[in-house]
Amino acid sequence: MVNNDCNDAGSRPRAQEIPDDSPTVDDIPGITRISSSFLDELWEDNSTNVYTSSWSSNYTMSNLPGPGRNLGNFYSWVGASLERRLTKRAEQAAVKKYGNVASVLKSDWGIYDKFMSDDVKEHEKACEIVLICAESDDANLQVDAFVKIERSFVLHPLKVRTAFQNVFERRKQIADVVTLSWKRPGGEYTVKWLFLYKLASRCLASHQGEFVKAATQFYVCKYSSLNFSHFEELLVSCADATDLLIAVQFVAWYWHRNDVNDYVQNRGFEGPAIVKFAIGLITHWEVHFSQPEATSLFLFSPPFYLTMSFIYGMMLSLKSSVTNVVNELFQDNGQLTVWVDVFKLHHFVRRYYSKLFGKEYPLVSKSWGELCLENLPKDEHTNLRHKMLHLEDVLGGVMRKRLPPQIDSAIDREEKAKSDSVSL
Repeated sequence: MVNNDCNDAGSRPRAQEIPDDSPTVDDIPGITRISSSFLDELWEDNSTNVYTSSWSSNYTMSNLPGPGRNLGNFYSWVGASLERRLTKRAEQAAVKKYGNVASVLKSDWGIYDKFMSDDVKEHEKACEIVLICAESDDANLQVDAFVKIERSFVLHPLKVRTAFQNVFERRKQIADVVTLSWKRPGGEYTVKWLFLYKLASRCLASHQGEFVKAATQFYVCKYSSLNFSHFEELLVSCADATDLLIAVQFVAWYWHRNDVNDYVQNRGFEGPAIVKFAIGLITHWEVHFSQPEATSLFLFSPPFYLTMSFIYGMMLSLKSSVTNVVNELFQDNGQLTVWVDVFKLHHFVRRYYSKLFGKEYPLVSKSWGELCLENLPKDEHTNLRHKMLHLEDVLGGVMRKRLPPQIDSAIDREEKAKSDSVSL
C-alpha cells in the first residue's frame, strides 16, 4: 500500500555433471514459457475488425414502400448531414480555442506542464487537446497522443483520471466507447500503435478496477522515492499484461532501485511483487525485440537500467541467503520459477546493444554460469548451483535461436571471439 508520506521512502564455466539423484529443472513451472502471449494478443486484436451493421429489424414508415420511405430517407439524410456539420464545427471550435493542438502535443512538456498545474481547467484543456489528436486519421499523431496519455497517467494518476472523467461527462460520452472509436474498422496497425493504444485505453477505462485504484494512490509520490515493497499492491492488482506493462512504468518512475534484497528477506523469492514484476519486464523486452532495432517503445527510459537493478537485487539476495533458505530453494521447484524469469532477463540485457550502455556493466559482461559461481560459491550451495547452471542448458540455446544477439551486444562479441579463436 502506498502511504501518503511517500517522500520519506527510503565463456560460461563448464557445469559439472549433475548427480543422478539431483533434481533437474525440466519440470519447473514456467520453464517452457519462452514467449509472451501479449504479442499474440496484439496481433489478434489487429485482425479483429469492428463490424457495423446498417440493417435494422425495426420497421417504421421509412422502411415501408411508398411515400413514407422517401420521407424517412430524406429525414435520415438531413439528420446525418446535420450531425456531420455539428461534429466538424465542434472540432474546429476546439482547434481554434486551443491553437495548434498537434504542436502542443508534440512539444516536450506542453501537456505535462498543464497537468503539473493546480488549475483544473488546465488539466481538462490538456485532455481536450489529447483527445482531438487521438481521434485523428493520422496514425503517427495518434501514437503521440497515446504516449502522452500513458505518461501523464503515470506522473499524475489522480489528476488524469479526474480530468478525463470530467471531459467525458461534459461531452456525455463513455470513455470505453471513445477509445474504441480510435481504432478504425479494417485498419492495419503496427505493433507499436497497438501496444500504445492498449496502454492508453486502459489508463482511461470507464471501469475503475483494482489496478486503477492502486495506481491513483501514487498521486502524492515523487520521482525515485519509494521502496520496492510500495509496489506490491499495484503489481498484485494487475489483472493482465496490459496492467503489468503500465505498472512497470510506475516502478520505473517511483522506485529508488536499491532494495530488492530487503524485499526478498521479508517476502521470499516467491514474493508477489517479485513474480509479477519479472513477468512485466519480460513482456516489455519481448515487445521491444519484436520491433526493428531502431524502434524504441519504452516510454520513460529503456528497461535496461530497471532490469539491471532487478537482476542485481536478486543475485545479491541469493548470495546473502542463509543455508536453510538456499536448501529450501533447491528443493522447491515452485520457488525456482522466478529464476527462470531472471535467466531470461539476463539473456535479454546481454543480447541487447546500445551505444549508451551495456559494455561496462559486470552483470552484462558476465555469463549466467559466472554469475551463478560468483553468487553461490560455497560447498553448501553445490546442489542449487548445479540446478541454476542447468537453466543455461535448458533455455540458452532456445533463446539464442529465437532471439539472435544484436550486433556488438555482449553475446555477439563472445560468439565472434569464440569463432575467431577456433579459426586460428
